[in-house]
Amino acid sequence: MASRRARKVAPPPTPGDARRPLTLYTLADFGSAANLKTEEANHLIAALRDDLQKVYCRRYVPRRRRPPMYATVPMGSPIFKALSFLNMIQPFIRFERARIYDLIASRLPCRTGFALFHPFTFVRTQRRLRSKGLVTIAVGTNAVGKRFYDVEKEERRRLGIRPLAYDPFYEEGILSASYVIAYSTHAKESYAALGVPKERIFVIPPGVDAARFRPGKKRDKKFRLLMVADFTVMKGAQYLLEAWRDLALSDAELVLVGVPLAEMCGLFSGYRREVPSVRFIGHTDNLLPYYQQASAFVFPSLAEGWGKVVSEALACGLPVITTTETGAKDAIQDGVNGFIVPARDVTALKERIRWLHEHPKEAARMGEAARRTGISYSWSRFERGVKRAFQEIRRREEVA
Repeated sequence: MASRRARKVAPPPTPGDARRPLTLYTLADFGSAANLKTEEANHLIAALRDDLQKVYCRRYVPRRRRPPMYATVPMGSPIFKALSFLNMIQPFIRFERARIYDLIASRLPCRTGFALFHPFTFVRTQRRLRSKGLVTIAVGTNAVGKRFYDVEKEERRRLGIRPLAYDPFYEEGILSASYVIAYSTHAKESYAALGVPKERIFVIPPGVDAARFRPGKKRDKKFRLLMVADFTVMKGAQYLLEAWRDLALSDAELVLVGVPLAEMCGLFSGYRREVPSVRFIGHTDNLLPYYQQASAFVFPSLAEGWGKVVSEALACGLPVITTTETGAKDAIQDGVNGFIVPARDVTALKERIRWLHEHPKEAARMGEAARRTGISYSWSRFERGVKRAFQEIRRREEVA
């Protein structure tokens, strides 16, 4: 009943009413709470503060200090925690949490002419608002498309892991939007392949806090290669581990920081026994010491909209090895601040890792170039890009 009354007092704007303000729907937590989406959402809010009227978020803690502009999607956090736990042990329900959140968000009142979705997984909400004449903008954080599912399916079979059923949820989130903000040219190309007109896609790479992520004094001379990720089959760690085992470098260490999905634990355990120079760290909230004690960074992902850890590594002055399937390749000048290799190519990985190991002086110069690149990808640059994109969208809608 409450949701019905809300819809009655929130009449939709007339089509083309481009002067109405903006509502943000986000999976971020605010206040003293925080999650992986919070930093990005804060900078979206900073960029659009002159137009923003309402923010729907997961949580704002403490609630008594919540500014009037913020409202939480009324779904108890214990349910989200339960779904998150089930997601870790049964990945086939990986989209259900987002779908439930979207279902509830779709019934909330929206009194503005524009709605921004961060990330893009608000399929039902976008469709409802567009049917009422609103202009929707999705923040495309991932590269999407069935070809990436086919790669994942192939990888799972190769590793002896049960393949997942194809679910077009991500694609539907992109296709439901009036406009899309893509984090990279790689993501943009994947959206265009779905049929989104390229003129409706704005490429705006995310930023990095270069004051926080900065070079530090390395305590030893050991060659230390670092990878930071949530280790799924699509992060490509299986190819990195194979390359590292075959290289058998002297006075060298591979450090993997992050939590492997349950299905990857067997693979990791095997390499832990077989290759003593591989160190598994697990989850940590403080990544800076690992960046500062590394010699280089590697991110061999098989599909990535950007890869914020690449930005963090660059800001810390590390040469980066990444793949052609990673959006952050936009920030890499091959041979200048890192290397770009084909995804799933163990030979290419070995060649670049060996080169960095054997050329420490040249690698140090690449690290200096990496730091300059990291500084250039600032959050202020991101905010300017978002503001310009919204102004252009508003201009187009006014003309329409």
